[in-house]
Amino acid sequence: MRSWVGWRGAAATATTTTALLALSGCAHLPACPAHGGPAWTELTSEHFTVRTDLDDAAAFEVIWELEETRAAMLGAVWPDAPGPPDRVPVIALASSRELSVFVGPRIAGFWAHLPPLPASMVTGGYFESDRREVLHHELAHHLSRWFLPQQPLWFSEGIATFLETIRYDRERQQAVVGEPAVDRYRGLRGRRMYSASRLLAEAHPDAEDMGLFESTSWLLVHYLINHRGPAFESFQRRLGAFEKSPDAWSATFGDLDASALTGTLDLYAATGEYTVIRVPVPTPRGQVLKRPMSDAEVHAARAYMYTLGKLAGAPDSGAQVAAEIDEAVSRHPPGPIEALSVDYYFLRGHAKSAYRRELAQRASQAHPQSPLTWLMVADAAELADVKQTALARALALAPNDAEVLTRMAVLRASSERWDEAVTFSRKAIRLRAITPQVLTIHVLALAHTGQCREASFYAAGLRTDAAPDRTVKAKWPQLREQCERMATERAKAHPEP
Repeated sequence: MRSWVGWRGAAATATTTTALLALSGCAHLPACPAHGGPAWTELTSEHFTVRTDLDDAAAFEVIWELEETRAAMLGAVWPDAPGPPDRVPVIALASSRELSVFVGPRIAGFWAHLPPLPASMVTGGYFESDRREVLHHELAHHLSRWFLPQQPLWFSEGIATFLETIRYDRERQQAVVGEPAVDRYRGLRGRRMYSASRLLAEAHPDAEDMGLFESTSWLLVHYLINHRGPAFESFQRRLGAFEKSPDAWSATFGDLDASALTGTLDLYAATGEYTVIRVPVPTPRGQVLKRPMSDAEVHAARAYMYTLGKLAGAPDSGAQVAAEIDEAVSRHPPGPIEALSVDYYFLRGHAKSAYRRELAQRASQAHPQSPLTWLMVADAAELADVKQTALARALALAPNDAEVLTRMAVLRASSERWDEAVTFSRKAIRLRAITPQVLTIHVLALAHTGQCREASFYAAGLRTDAAPDRTVKAKWPQLREQCERMATERAKAHPEP
């Protein structure tokens, strides 16, 4: 066991201050490759696709470190469990100054999802002081959501911050996990912690309190892992069974109400003992494929990053998005699929049906092998059979794409083809696409097919803060009666031999 005592007085690394100083001044984008700027490459490994303007040596180091970190997290925290099957898109810009053009000066990296485009991790200046921790944080979010799709915010941020300090020892082939986050700890030592009552009540923190919220969540998860491990595992199993977080907390940590938790964390921060563990993890193997990116693809990627920047709180950048898309299209008509889809869903096609149809037609001619193309065609279609055909094309290209499966489930439910709706929604849920829309469709489809036990289980996961969930949850007593009648009718129609 180790103790906070002994390194408490060590000098803190001024991560935030250093980053802000580095980003001060006039941020700008490097020129594209055709105008003398750095070459862009796309690297693809088993679990990641990295697009970057780093040089080759740095780019390969990034993708291998991501593979090692993923293996370390799975081996240390989720042993013997297969991780998510999808390949994670990553954009790794060469500098933090370059990243600031898209998201402003205070964001070191982020995870963003703009459906139907795939979720992506974005960072800049990977080899700067704290950038590895940023990607560790976002990768931990990705993995924890796969294993536990519904989780309270303190758990989500606590696990992600706990795993910020994980590292992979290549020489010994070991994951090293549990080392304290020095800056977060020292920040807590100098001020009061985030309110334990608000933490457990799942109240979303104000923007100015987010750093304190994350650090308090880190300390809480660090304490639970080190001193309440079995109960913490039980808590997670309850969340996985759709038990509400406050109820799961009371059942597993009945001695830790808000007042007791405050005292426990104060004491842990002052004198607590913890363990740093080493877990054998074989070095990830496999091939990394490299291909150069065209100028059109670089402009499309920039349009995408400007669009993602709005999720990170950056000012509206519609003019920049349009300029990058137009440049991408002019360099390689009719444009990369990323440019067309960003324009379709988040810019000019958002409110213009004729333009949406034009974009979908251009995509179908130029990119028939992209599932995004057929989602665009389906969304632009006015006729049900055209929508059905387009979604079938998308499904054939991407049979395990949660977005495609969700669209198919909704389409089948809209025509009351409930057995087929169950098939698609069940597969989407197995891929951890546990969204309000998927849960709602799944509960309705199960109820209409007489599968009452499973319907009751997923009905417990419906939230009251989302409109579709709230409506179905309110009607669940009537749906349950309908489900039981349907089950009886099906039993009569198909008696067991």
